[in-house]
Amino acid sequence: MNAKDCILTLPKNKFFSKNEIRDLIHEEIPSYSEAALSWLLRELTKQGFLQNISKGIYQICAQDSSRSDYSYTHSEIYKSVETLIAKEYPLVDFQMWELCQMNEFLNHLLGKNAILVDVEPDCIDFVFETVHDTFSDVLYCPTSEQYHRQRGADVTIIVEKLISESPRPDEEHSAPLEKILVDLFSRKLTGKLLPRSEYPVIFEDCFQRFRIDEAKMLRYARRRNIENDIREFITKETTVHLHV
Repeated sequence: MNAKDCILTLPKNKFFSKNEIRDLIHEEIPSYSEAALSWLLRELTKQGFLQNISKGIYQICAQDSSRSDYSYTHSEIYKSVETLIAKEYPLVDFQMWELCQMNEFLNHLLGKNAILVDVEPDCIDFVFETVHDTFSDVLYCPTSEQYHRQRGADVTIIVEKLISESPRPDEEHSAPLEKILVDLFSRKLTGKLLPRSEYPVIFEDCFQRFRIDEAKMLRYARRRNIENDIREFITKETTVHLHV
């Protein structure tokens, strides 16, 4: 039995520490190294066999679950903005998402779109100028009032600072769902783009349909000083049960 098979014999939807998983593997493969174990745990997490609940704690996921990894086919203007920034600033760290992504979760569909471009602080001015020179209706770190007063007729591009320790994209520069859910609770603009009455159905639908890394989501929420807000909301206003 190889190391992966050892792990997959563990009961599904239960929690195990890294030490417990190590001991299990060593019963079959005494010489299995720590580096190999760390690599295997990362790979099994990426593949959806494991969920990293918190530091050193893993959940064995049932593979018959209907949940899948989140992905979204972005609009053409989103792709054009992404291509421009990646070409002009290949070494700059940035992430993007667009407001119309939320339409699949909403009771009332959005008529106008906004493309959120989060750029590392040291480079945000350069990226903004480049995007502003190429596209119309581009705003630099607007307040909610500025956004609603100056937004475009159909699509508005918003360039903001990328928060350190933001969850990393799984595809290109597309912000992961964990980041988007936290950004909706921001005390700044992204927390005012959608009616709060829509939040329960958004979270319940996301957690029901997609694999959500709770540890990743809550670490980012902690970085934005809104972890308690999100925990309280999920506990009191949704049917979602957090494991972290």
